[in-house]
Amino acid sequence: MLNLSRLSFTPGEKTFTYLPKAGHGGEQGQTFDAMDFLARIPVHVPDPRRHLIFYYGYYSNVARGKRKALENAEAQQPEAPESDSAHVQPSLKTSPGTAALRRS
Repeated sequence: MLNLSRLSFTPGEKTFTYLPKAGHGGEQGQTFDAMDFLARIPVHVPDPRRHLIFYYGYYSNVARGKRKALENAEAQQPEAPESDSAHVQPSLKTSPGTAALRRS
């Protein structure tokens, strides 16, 4: 990632200097020729329609969908009295219309 505050250019010269991060005292800044610097920038631009962020585990689409379906099912359940010990939760089956929509 390019940080413009660390980029130094003196008008009239054909070089750019890219300084190191603050707190990295042992590092030297890199000096680039102007055309060489411009050639390095497009390397960091991704191809069109290419995803650079992938979500795994808790934040994945599958996990979020399951949580949402469970929340919707819990919200649709009627309030049952606490004394009913033989209460069985209905299964989370989708309607035939929803399943047909997913296939198309």
